[in-house]
Amino acid sequence: MGKPIYARLNDGSRALIVGNGYNSTSGKAALYIINLQTGALIRKFVVDNVTDSGMATPGTVDTDGDGLVDLVYAGDLKGNVWKFDLSSKTSSAWSQSKFFTAIGPDNNVQPITAQITSAVNYLNDDPNSGKRYIFFGTGSYFQAGDINDKSVQSWYGLIDTGTAISARTALTRRSISSTLTTADGKPARTFSKAATDATGKVTDMTNKQGWYLDWTFNNAKLGERVISPSVMYRLTEPTLLGSSITPEADDPCQPGGTGYVNAINAFTGGSLTKAFFTNQVSGDAIVD
Repeated sequence: MGKPIYARLNDGSRALIVGNGYNSTSGKAALYIINLQTGALIRKFVVDNVTDSGMATPGTVDTDGDGLVDLVYAGDLKGNVWKFDLSSKTSSAWSQSKFFTAIGPDNNVQPITAQITSAVNYLNDDPNSGKRYIFFGTGSYFQAGDINDKSVQSWYGLIDTGTAISARTALTRRSISSTLTTADGKPARTFSKAATDATGKVTDMTNKQGWYLDWTFNNAKLGERVISPSVMYRLTEPTLLGSSITPEADDPCQPGGTGYVNAINAFTGGSLTKAFFTNQVSGDAIVD
């Protein structure tokens, strides 16, 4: 279900990096790095011995701007975020580590089927300036039971400082703060704001390892989930865009369900302070 990612490796060769997908014979999650010109397998990572899993499309990172891939992040069906270090010119020196496991408020593992993306915090006055973030949403929508699954899924922005994140307690919680209706009858909503001081500096991300947002409103389990990549844009403020879907448990042969295009601050997970959409909603039930 994923796609192969083209990359140049640190030995100068060109490669395709791809997750093994789902329903393999062993059911384990694996990452393949394949020589683009010859088709030869350069390296295969089988991340663990857990079955009934599979690896999603990987996201690649060039940490030093030389056009060569240094890090790879990928998620699996068991909610694990895997980090692969490909910075060496020698493939045998490459390594893997588990960076995070996504577990929701209902204590259920949150599957990751979307590609993980990354950006460095470029704001000089931010408490996490210069740190690398990785972004992804959780959820699955290809298995037989997915359409009726109401497990709480989440949106994450994690800070990679070189050590694993043990749990979501190390993260700042964000939430959906209100649901409104715009003038054209389409549903819209707002997100909670980041806490700031009198000068506007963010205060609730200090000593945190990132943020998370659960797809719930008024404690209702919506069945909302993310199955596509989140993208960060450097606009008037760092803007993270992500598409979320809520399937409808109806005739599988008929189209249905709803969805949102969500825009938040990439480095705080909070509401944007400047208008992004044409009909920007401020939270006072008035379309601005």
